[in-house]
Amino acid sequence: MLSGAQSFKVLKEENKEWGLTSYKLDCSKSSPLLANKLNYTINKDVFESKSKQDVYHVTLLLKGAYKPALNKEMTISTIFEDGTIVTNKETLEDGGHFDGKCTLHLVKIDQIRKVGIKEIKINGATDKPFIVNKKNRADFIKNLNNVVNAE
Repeated sequence: MLSGAQSFKVLKEENKEWGLTSYKLDCSKSSPLLANKLNYTINKDVFESKSKQDVYHVTLLLKGAYKPALNKEMTISTIFEDGTIVTNKETLEDGGHFDGKCTLHLVKIDQIRKVGIKEIKINGATDKPFIVNKKNRADFIKNLNNVVNAE
C-alpha cells in the first residue's frame, strides 16, 4: 500500500486454454476497506474472443459474518452517489450459513467509474447498511480504474 491510501497493485493471470486473461487487486497481504468491517477486491476477466464482453465483479468480504441465515438467498444492494442501485442475489452454501463473501457483477462500468459507492445493504446478513466514507469511495474508484485500465 502507498502512503495511507488504499491503492493496490494489479495482478495479471493468463489462461490460454480458456482464452481468458484476468486482472485483480493483489490482496495477498490485506484487502482494501470499503466500510467498517467490509473489505473488497476487484476482478476483470478479458476474453480473447471479441464476441464476449469483458466481465467485472467486486467481491465483498464481510468480517465476522459467518452465521446462520434464514433464507437460501441473500440480496446485496449497492447504492451509488447518483442514486443508481445495483442488486445481486447470492446463493448461500448448503448448510444455510453466510460465510461473509458476496459478489457484485458490474455491468455499466464506465458509469460506475464516475460515481462512488454511497452504501451497501446486505439483506439477511446485517440490519444496518454499510455507509462508505468519501476517502474509501475515492480509493475504490482509484482501484477500480487501475483494474479497468490494466493490460
